[in-house]
Amino acid sequence: MREMKDSGIEWVGQIPVTWDIHPVYSYFGERKNKNSFGNENNLLSLSYGRVIRKDINANGGLLPESFNTYNIVEADDIIIRPTDLQNDKRSLRTGLVKEHGIITSAYIDLCPIKHVDSRYFHYLLHAYDVTKVFYNMGNGVRQGLNYSEFSKLMVFEPSYAEQVSIADFIDAKCSEIDALSADIQTQIDTLARLPRRMKKDLMFGSLEMSSQRLLDELICLR
Repeated sequence: MREMKDSGIEWVGQIPVTWDIHPVYSYFGERKNKNSFGNENNLLSLSYGRVIRKDINANGGLLPESFNTYNIVEADDIIIRPTDLQNDKRSLRTGLVKEHGIITSAYIDLCPIKHVDSRYFHYLLHAYDVTKVFYNMGNGVRQGLNYSEFSKLMVFEPSYAEQVSIADFIDAKCSEIDALSADIQTQIDTLARLPRRMKKDLMFGSLEMSSQRLLDELICLR
């Protein structure tokens, strides 16, 4: 049985005795690289815990006239949304950057300064997020955090090989869940279409055709 030790972190409990415990700043610095000349146009956004592309030419919405104040980010950076901790306790506040781009400077951009697997640390910070750890750290009327405050958060470090193994395992499980979710949604969409098709066939007196379509659709769902 693996030997364990007390992490000293209230919301974590015990961890393997070989894992180190240090503040975030031991592993990640803050990237501040403004898009001052507006040369970068791969706009990224933090959405439901994922850093995704956004159309920089989209009309409407909350997009600014200029992106010169946006921060240039790189793959393996971790984005933290540190604002409005007092009023918004539902949003997911972490995301892993997978490509070069720009994102609002209102976010904290953590860039690795050691040989670490950013995927592992992102999953760890995501776990902290969903257990509402960040909400006890904010200051001010709107309870916001800056890098100096956030970087004092204690995290635990397995060996690099273990980080990769943990991240690979979680990635695989997430992919399985995403595939299952997509399959279920496809089945729901197909079933939702069946009544309209049958009604159309019935209106034109094609009941046999409707029955055949129903059979075909159900076969596809198997």
